[in-house]
Amino acid sequence: MLEEVLARCAPAAWLPGLADAAGTLGVPATLALAGLLGGFAHCAGMCGPFVLAQIGAGPAPARPAERMLWPYHLGRATTYTLLGAVAGATSGAFAGATGLRALAVGCLVIGGVGFALHGLAGFGLRLGSTESRWSAAWGRIVARLAAPFFGARSTRGGFALGLILGVLPCGLLWGALAVAAGTGKAEAGALALAAFALGTVPALGLVAWAGCAAASRFRDAFAFVSPALMLANAAFLFYFAWAAAGHTTMSL
Repeated sequence: MLEEVLARCAPAAWLPGLADAAGTLGVPATLALAGLLGGFAHCAGMCGPFVLAQIGAGPAPARPAERMLWPYHLGRATTYTLLGAVAGATSGAFAGATGLRALAVGCLVIGGVGFALHGLAGFGLRLGSTESRWSAAWGRIVARLAAPFFGARSTRGGFALGLILGVLPCGLLWGALAVAAGTGKAEAGALALAAFALGTVPALGLVAWAGCAAASRFRDAFAFVSPALMLANAAFLFYFAWAAAGHTTMSL
C-alpha cells in the first residue's frame, strides 16, 4: 500500500515518468540518508570501538579492501535486511488479518519521531534517554556472543561478527525498523533496511581508516547541517504518513 501512496503523492511523482521511482525508492532513499547522517552522529561513536578492535587484532591489513572490513559490513547488512523483511512482513500480515490499514501510518510516525529526536539531539536538545535496563542487558548479551570473533581476522569471522552486532540495541535502528514495518511488505522492508545499512558504511569506514578522532572531526565539520537534514528526513516521513492516512481514509 505504501508504494502506491508514495507514487501518487511524493514530490517526484509530480514530474512525468518518476511516479514509479518515487513509490519504489522513496523510503529506501530516506533511510539511506538517515543511515549516512546517523553514521557520523551516532554509529561512529557507538560502533567505532568494534571496528577498531578488528583493525587492532593481529597484523595490520595489507590491502585497502581488508581495512574496509567488508565482511563485517556485509554481516551487518544481512542482519538489518532480515530484520527489515520480518518487520514489513509482520506488519503486513497483522494489517491483513485485522483490517487495521492505518498501521502503516503509525509506523511511519514512530520512525519520523525517532529521527526527529536524533536531529534535535544534534542541536543539544535531548528529550530524555533512549537507554533502558532492557537494552543495556541485551547489549551485554550481544557483546558476549560477539567477543570470540574480534580476534579472528578472516572473512567468516568478520561476517559472523557483523551478523551478531547487527542486533545491538540502537535507537536509530528502532526508528528504521518502524519505517520498514510501515511498508507492510517483506521485500520493501528488506530493501529499506539494506539501504539504511549501506548509509552507515561511510562513517564506520572512516573510523577503520583513520580512527574515531577523524570521524569526530568530520562530524564536527557539519554539526549544524547533519541535525537539520535529519529533521528534514523526519519531515518527509511525517509527510508520507499524512498522505498514507488520507489514502487509507478514502479506501475504507
